[in-house]
Amino acid sequence: MAAVAGTYKLAGKDKVTVNLVGSWNQTLLGTDLPRNFKISGKKLTVSFAAKGPTGQDILVTVNATRVE
Repeated sequence: MAAVAGTYKLAGKDKVTVNLVGSWNQTLLGTDLPRNFKISGKKLTVSFAAKGPTGQDILVTVNATRVE
């Protein structure tokens, strides 16, 4: 589970940086989170590297579909 809020800046066609003003993880407040994204039709895919609960490196992929 993760939830964040903030402003963002686009960098090129496939990168975004989110400046966090709200987060479920308070240690992230005020930080910038770089993310890769891809838009294909109505589908948005966001991916980024993170640490798993036991410290292992993981790749997180989030998919969202636009509903009209």
